[in-house]
Amino acid sequence: MENIENVIKHYKTETNHYKNGLIKAKYTSAKIYSIKPLSKTLYLVKTITKNEIPDPKPPQFVMTWIPGAEAIPLSIAWYDRDELWFIVKPVGETTNKLVKMQKNTYIGVYGPLGKPLLPMSRGKYLLLAGGSGLAVITHYMQKICLGKNYCETVYGAWSPEEVGIIPDYIRKLGGKPVTACLDNECDINGLATDYLDYVDIENYNYIIACGPLGMLREIASRINNRYHDKVILVLESMVKCGLGLCGSCRIFPGKNIFLCIDGPGFYLKDIREYLLGDEE
Repeated sequence: MENIENVIKHYKTETNHYKNGLIKAKYTSAKIYSIKPLSKTLYLVKTITKNEIPDPKPPQFVMTWIPGAEAIPLSIAWYDRDELWFIVKPVGETTNKLVKMQKNTYIGVYGPLGKPLLPMSRGKYLLLAGGSGLAVITHYMQKICLGKNYCETVYGAWSPEEVGIIPDYIRKLGGKPVTACLDNECDINGLATDYLDYVDIENYNYIIACGPLGMLREIASRINNRYHDKVILVLESMVKCGLGLCGSCRIFPGKNIFLCIDGPGFYLKDIREYLLGDEE
């Protein structure tokens, strides 16, 4: 484990969680008021927080505690004053419990955690989401799409059932949806990354993507080096403490770069080595 004083020094220097030496993240309870399926595999969980947390910026997350289960990191899908949304894929004990909770029951949240990475230039955005990476992309859409910029939002899944009503959800948030799956019922018969074959990257101010590691590696391998400073990739990894203390989410062996405090979003130019290794 890293020396605690060194980690705290790094945390103060490299993230915005500290203000006058104090962590800006806060703990509060949140009451569930709606859980609805977006597709066969994803659920939209809407909560109302008892107390407001500092206004999160994408791709920040919160540590979430479900009574009787462990605390887990969840990406923020939407936040407005006391309204906090998540998009959850039930894959383990905790997430399965969460999507089955009853209305007006409570969970605990601590955050926001992670480092904001929010481009503010007006223009044209290409957003790519795979699986539960839609949560992060949703939060970006809230901040950059609604009445502000032109956003093409590509959602990739294995089947039309896993796409569900997600295109309608994307439209409501100001995005132009494009679906990709291994079926002719989707806009693209293939993967979300295959959309890059149909567009000119020159036409976008920024490209933002979140999804499985294989998806991000494919994006990194497809995009020319000269565009790496306008591509933001949000990594999904095993986060345990959320504070950079346990070392479980170190993404560069031998370096003090932690997904939970230095990320989870990075410009492609900064993580190309991590994603592709020695590939050229």
